[in-house]
Parts: sequence; structure tokens; C-alpha cells
Amino acid sequence: MSAWRWDESKGELKVLQNLSTIPEGFTGRNRPADSAMHPSGRFVYVTNRSTGTLSGFRIDQSNGTLSAISHAEIGSPSSWSMLFDPGGRWALAAAQLGDEVVVYAVDQNTGLLKQTGQRLKVASPICLRWA
Repeated sequence: MSAWRWDESKGELKVLQNLSTIPEGFTGRNRPADSAMHPSGRFVYVTNRSTGTLSGFRIDQSNGTLSAISHAEIGSPSSWSMLFDPGGRWALAAAQLGDEVVVYAVDQNTGLLKQTGQRLKVASPICLRWA
């Protein structure tokens, strides 16, 4: 996951930092897929198809840098898309190979994701969007 800063005077983006999206100890190929910012603007998450996880990062509101929160398990490899409900209370992740969408409760203070136990059976979900 990369954090960038816009340099208004030069009209260009500059990299602030790059952070890993894989859990410590994972040795396979890194294959991030989708990123989503929490509606509060305080957290950002990325799905990873190789690890079957959602990696969360806290956004420092004063300078835009990121700090890792956690890696929430999806329970299935090949996680593609994710999104939040408009109020930011719930997060959903598409688990393509698991044929399901996994539902998480979002801690509004810490950004931690906790599985609710709710899983929606969907054949090969790859993209989640609100209609």
C-alpha cells in the first residue's frame, strides 16, 4: 500500500511511503486486488488474492502517512473486491474461490475488522458495488 502527497507547486504526486499488504511470515506471491477507504477517511484497506486477507491501515490525518492495523482473514484465497456500507459500520469482502461474500463489523475507533459470522453465498463474486 502506498501513501502519496500532491505537490501543488510542481503539479505532481510524490510517494510518502510503501507498506506491505501481506501478513508476516507469508512466503507466497503478493497479489493485492482492491482497495477501499472507510467513509470516515481515517482508514484504508486492501484485499489480497494470495493471502485471503484484508489488510487495514490507519491514515494519519495530519500528514497522510499510514500505519498497519491488522490482516483480517477472509477464509478463502482469491479475495478480490471489498466495500463499506455508506455509514462505515460494515465491510463486505468478495471471496471468489469460496463462492461467498464475507461480512465484517468495523470498529469505528480502531479500524479493526471482526467477522460477523454472516456469509452470503454468491457464485464466484469478484466485484462488489452498491446499486
